[in-house]
Amino acid sequence: MCLGKIGAVLISHEHSDHIQGLGALGRRYQIPLYMNEGTHRQAGDRLKGVKEIHHFTTGQAFSLEDLWIEPFSVPHDAADPVGFNLYASGRKLSIALDLGYPTRLVRERMKEAHWIVLESNHDPEMLMNGPYPWHLKQRILGKRGHLSNQDSSSFLADLLHANLSHVVLAHLSQVNNRPELARDSALAALREQGIALHVALQDIPTEVIYCPP
Repeated sequence: MCLGKIGAVLISHEHSDHIQGLGALGRRYQIPLYMNEGTHRQAGDRLKGVKEIHHFTTGQAFSLEDLWIEPFSVPHDAADPVGFNLYASGRKLSIALDLGYPTRLVRERMKEAHWIVLESNHDPEMLMNGPYPWHLKQRILGKRGHLSNQDSSSFLADLLHANLSHVVLAHLSQVNNRPELARDSALAALREQGIALHVALQDIPTEVIYCPP
């Protein structure tokens, strides 16, 4: 896909693994960026020179072309991190990455989604036995950190409903996880209900997902 054809970018929070290169992208291709004021403030000079930055308010839905977009608060160690619900043609896509645990609000906002993109960041055993320093392990495991495979799968089991058709596991750690571990954990939670499961990797493009109208 040509980068110049991107109509807009939604930004969940200001951590570098989410906005690295975003300033250059916005400046070169004149792509509008959408974020809340807290994220913009913390991003600072990394977005300098981008001509079109729009602020949304966390918890307040807004329209963008044919999409209705609902940003909702998630627990993570950033200024004002959010997940997103995207609505179009009576369908709902829920996206939640970088969250320490699924709060009551997150659970409510992600109910009845037709498609879900959800963090499955780490395998706890790999994390604890891995090379990260202790303070970073504590951060990842904390309530403002990241979902483990088991946390993600347990949450998915709670989100199951008859019209859920696709799940994408995302934000996998290259150090503290393996795709097959995340997949196996999620498959057990999905209970062979015919839901298509995809695992997004950091260095390989995820396949295009075609969904019926």
